[in-house]
Amino acid sequence: MLRESVGDANIQKEGQFFRYENGTMVPLKRNVGISNGLTWDEPTNPLRMYYIDSPTLHVKAYDVDEQGDLKNETVFFDLRVNGTPPGYFPDGMTSDADGNLYVATWGGWKVLKVDKNTRKVLQEIKIPAEQVTSVAFGGPLLDELFVTSSLQGGKPAPAGALFKVTGLGVKGKPMHKMVL
Repeated sequence: MLRESVGDANIQKEGQFFRYENGTMVPLKRNVGISNGLTWDEPTNPLRMYYIDSPTLHVKAYDVDEQGDLKNETVFFDLRVNGTPPGYFPDGMTSDADGNLYVATWGGWKVLKVDKNTRKVLQEIKIPAEQVTSVAFGGPLLDELFVTSSLQGGKPAPAGALFKVTGLGVKGKPMHKMVL
């Protein structure tokens, strides 16, 4: 098993990204560092997928064809500022009903809300924990953003906590059920 740490993030590219099909794992991407955020551009374009391989500092966009294969890879959002790494990594990700992306930042103390059309940061949602790991909308109206964090590295409380962010003025999308 590969170590998932910032020090290793730039040197290990031994992972893969898979599609599960009829009981079989089908590799779609190789040479992956740390597979992370995954969300879809629904309802606008349900065949458009966004994906994070954390060490690249990119959110990439793909078209998914009828067979489930990835096509037309593009860098949707680059976390570098004027070519300079920000000192944190993209981690988990979700999207709201308008298609905007919410990217957790490992080492960044925040969630970035990225505009689907301009690809610019619309909002930085500060979290009182350094290692922000993932995000998901929930609550009865899907208008609460739940944010997970890690205590890796012996970080003090509230590291490792689950946070609920309200008052964002947006809603998430319902999750899809599936049977394996």
